[in-house]
Amino acid sequence: MGYIPNDLFNRLKSQIDESIRIINGYIAYLKRSKRGENEPVAKRFVQESHPNYFTKDPTDPTDQPS
Repeated sequence: MGYIPNDLFNRLKSQIDESIRIINGYIAYLKRSKRGENEPVAKRFVQESHPNYFTKDPTDPTDQPS
């Protein structure tokens, strides 16, 4: 189109292409590093209710609060 010289255009185009390649590589790395996080069952988990642990024996008369 004649706005900038062809050699400048070609250098800028090469730099842009390299930047795009680097960014796409980084995006691919991020996707691999979070693999499984977006799976349908990733946010579901099995959790049991907390059991009640007794620290005192209610049947032992010596183990009663004072």
